[in-house]
Amino acid sequence: MKQTSKNILPVIVAVAFFLLPGASLSQPQKKAKASPEAASPQVMSPTAGKPHSLSKLHNGAQKRDKQLVFPLASLSPVQRDAYNMALKADRCNSVMESEDALTLCNQALKLDPHCSKAYLVRGQALINLNRPDQALADFSRVIDSKDKYFLYAARRLRADLNCVLRRFAEAVKDIDALEAEGATLSDGLHETRAGCYSGLGKHAQAIADYTAAIALRPNSTRLRFKRAESYLHAGQYEKAVADYTRVIEVDGKDGNFMGGSPEAYLGRASAYELLGRKDLAGKDRAAALSADRQNFADAPFRSPGRK
Repeated sequence: MKQTSKNILPVIVAVAFFLLPGASLSQPQKKAKASPEAASPQVMSPTAGKPHSLSKLHNGAQKRDKQLVFPLASLSPVQRDAYNMALKADRCNSVMESEDALTLCNQALKLDPHCSKAYLVRGQALINLNRPDQALADFSRVIDSKDKYFLYAARRLRADLNCVLRRFAEAVKDIDALEAEGATLSDGLHETRAGCYSGLGKHAQAIADYTAAIALRPNSTRLRFKRAESYLHAGQYEKAVADYTRVIEVDGKDGNFMGGSPEAYLGRASAYELLGRKDLAGKDRAAALSADRQNFADAPFRSPGRK
């Protein structure tokens, strides 16, 4: 599947979270019996059908009570050299020197063909170089190896990338597998899976995941807007109105996600229209137009005095 760099590059920030230099990776926390995250998020807008930037999908760190410490001391000299090359490649990726990272990872894998860290870092380099299918193959290699130190990271990376590639069912499988393996999902992973469910037209499941994400980050206008869109598609118009209204009321407190809320006004107008409230729908469309004009007037790229 061919994909433009415009859709691939947003993955870079997200995948870098797992590939920071170091000799340990955390093991996911086992789910508590009453964990709110146990309910069934990178990403697609249900109305626009466009992928959301993955750079914000994983803001919440995973909560874990145990850590698997990578046994660096137990490696042979050759394996240790390969691992250190992978760490150096990781640093190259962090400054977008992806060709250098790719070369280093290839060298590392010649020394140690089983170096999972090198496969993960090479996957990130391949994403940066717009070679997503090869990146997926590297992540899958780690998953198939069942390397307990890197399995969690590989599943999450593959889920993120499949979501960006609009391979929603595959992404959902990986996130489901993370839960089955004992991971406590972050708000970002709930959001990724919800976006995938939206792309698959499974709006009830999307609502459940957006609700779980909102429970973890209740002040996020982006999450409420996305849940409102899912409510709208699911025919739950009153609930959609409530979420759109919340976005309009608190817009600006979460990075001004809606930019003055013209999209939220338009979404609420659609919900009102479907509820038979044409008077309120008309008011919201007028408010959306006003907000859009104000956003344009405030745009920093406009010349002073331009009308």
